[in-house]
Amino acid sequence: MVGALHGPMLDAAGKSLREFLENLDALHARVALTMSELKPPRFRLVPIDSSNMLLEYHSTREGLAPMVLGLLKGLSIRFNTPVEVSHTRRDSHDEFTIRTSQAS
Repeated sequence: MVGALHGPMLDAAGKSLREFLENLDALHARVALTMSELKPPRFRLVPIDSSNMLLEYHSTREGLAPMVLGLLKGLSIRFNTPVEVSHTRRDSHDEFTIRTSQAS
Protein backbone atom coordinates (compact mmCIF):
# COMPACT_ATOMS: atom_id res chain seq x y z
CA MET A 1 0.00 0.00 0.00
CA VAL A 2 1.24 3.48 -0.85
CA GLY A 3 2.21 5.53 2.20
CA ALA A 4 0.35 8.71 3.15
CA LEU A 5 3.21 10.89 1.90
CA HIS A 6 3.51 9.17 -1.45
CA GLY A 7 -0.19 9.16 -2.39
CA PRO A 8 -0.46 12.89 -3.17
CA MET A 9 2.83 12.83 -5.09
CA LEU A 10 1.60 9.92 -7.19
CA ASP A 11 -1.77 11.60 -7.71
CA ALA A 12 -0.03 14.75 -8.97
CA ALA A 13 2.08 12.75 -11.46
CA GLY A 14 -0.79 12.09 -13.83
CA LYS A 15 -4.43 11.28 -14.37
CA SER A 16 -3.85 8.60 -17.02
CA LEU A 17 -1.28 5.90 -17.62
CA ARG A 18 0.34 7.82 -20.47
CA GLU A 19 0.45 11.09 -18.50
CA PHE A 20 1.94 9.30 -15.48
CA LEU A 21 4.64 7.66 -17.60
CA GLU A 22 5.43 11.00 -19.24
CA ASN A 23 6.03 12.42 -15.73
CA LEU A 24 7.86 9.41 -14.27
CA ASP A 25 11.32 10.92 -14.75
CA ALA A 26 10.26 14.19 -13.06
CA LEU A 27 8.74 12.20 -10.20
CA HIS A 28 12.08 10.50 -9.56
CA ALA A 29 13.88 13.86 -9.77
CA ARG A 30 11.60 15.28 -7.05
CA VAL A 31 12.31 12.29 -4.81
CA ALA A 32 16.06 12.75 -5.41
CA LEU A 33 15.82 16.31 -4.06
CA THR A 34 15.04 14.90 -0.62
CA MET A 35 17.50 12.01 -0.85
CA SER A 36 20.85 13.40 -1.95
CA GLU A 37 22.52 9.96 -2.10
CA LEU A 38 19.88 8.61 -4.49
CA LYS A 39 20.89 8.01 -8.11
CA PRO A 40 17.45 7.72 -9.64
CA PRO A 41 16.77 5.86 -12.85
CA ARG A 42 15.88 7.83 -15.96
CA PHE A 43 12.75 7.18 -17.96
CA ARG A 44 11.84 8.43 -21.41
CA LEU A 45 8.42 7.81 -22.91
CA VAL A 46 8.18 7.65 -26.69
CA PRO A 47 4.56 7.76 -27.87
CA ILE A 48 3.99 5.61 -30.95
CA ASP A 49 0.26 6.10 -31.47
CA SER A 50 -2.88 6.39 -29.34
CA SER A 51 -2.55 2.79 -28.07
CA ASN A 52 1.19 2.10 -28.17
CA MET A 53 4.23 3.61 -26.48
CA LEU A 54 7.83 2.78 -25.75
CA LEU A 55 9.30 3.37 -22.29
CA GLU A 56 13.09 3.62 -22.11
CA TYR A 57 14.56 2.76 -18.70
CA HIS A 58 18.14 3.80 -17.89
CA SER A 59 19.67 2.83 -14.55
CA THR A 60 23.10 2.42 -12.99
CA ARG A 61 21.68 -0.54 -11.05
CA GLU A 62 21.53 -3.89 -12.81
CA GLY A 63 18.68 -6.37 -12.74
CA LEU A 64 15.73 -4.08 -11.97
CA ALA A 65 13.86 -4.50 -15.27
CA PRO A 66 11.44 -7.03 -13.67
CA MET A 67 10.56 -4.36 -11.09
CA VAL A 68 9.73 -1.91 -13.90
CA LEU A 69 7.53 -4.57 -15.49
CA GLY A 70 5.71 -4.94 -12.15
CA LEU A 71 5.41 -1.14 -11.91
CA LEU A 72 3.78 -1.03 -15.34
CA LYS A 73 1.33 -3.78 -14.42
CA GLY A 74 0.47 -1.98 -11.17
CA LEU A 75 -0.03 1.31 -12.98
CA SER A 76 -2.33 -0.40 -15.48
CA ILE A 77 -4.53 -1.39 -12.53
CA ARG A 78 -4.28 2.08 -10.92
CA PHE A 79 -5.44 3.74 -14.15
CA ASN A 80 -7.83 0.98 -15.22
CA THR A 81 -5.93 0.61 -18.49
CA PRO A 82 -5.18 -3.00 -19.44
CA VAL A 83 -1.76 -3.38 -21.04
CA GLU A 84 0.41 -5.87 -22.83
CA VAL A 85 4.10 -5.23 -22.20
CA SER A 86 7.15 -6.64 -23.93
CA HIS A 87 10.70 -6.08 -22.71
CA THR A 88 13.88 -5.69 -24.74
CA ARG A 89 17.37 -5.23 -23.32
CA ARG A 90 19.53 -2.82 -25.33
CA ASP A 91 23.27 -2.19 -24.84
CA SER A 92 22.78 0.76 -22.50
CA HIS A 93 19.16 0.51 -21.33
CA ASP A 94 15.93 -1.47 -21.24
CA GLU A 95 12.91 -0.81 -23.41
CA PHE A 96 9.33 -1.67 -22.63
CA THR A 97 6.82 -1.66 -25.47
CA ILE A 98 3.41 -0.96 -24.00
CA ARG A 99 0.21 -1.70 -25.88
CA THR A 100 -3.04 -0.55 -24.32
CA SER A 101 -6.45 -1.85 -25.27
CA GLN A 102 -7.80 1.69 -25.12
CA ALA A 103 -6.44 5.06 -26.14
CA SER A 104 -4.76 6.53 -23.06
